[in-house]
Amino acid sequence: MKDTSNLDSIRDRLKIILYRFVEEALKDMRPEVLSETSLSDLGLDSFTILSFMVAVEDEFGIEWDDNLPAETFQSLNSMTLYIGRQLGTKV
Repeated sequence: MKDTSNLDSIRDRLKIILYRFVEEALKDMRPEVLSETSLSDLGLDSFTILSFMVAVEDEFGIEWDDNLPAETFQSLNSMTLYIGRQLGTKV
């Protein structure tokens, strides 16, 4: 059984971090749309994506595996599931 409250918390924390990097681009986006939006569709350049990934590592105390499939980073939802697994949440 999924631990949805913990996954919701992870997703909310990811959104806060993402907003720091792309606040202007996201100001009019509905939260439910943001969760499924591809990060590449947000117009992030490679430096901003890298900075975002480092901020996520710092926030959650994780390290991204070098061999993760690209799908892991497609949306906040896919990242939430990965981070949840890393933190021992049932997903």
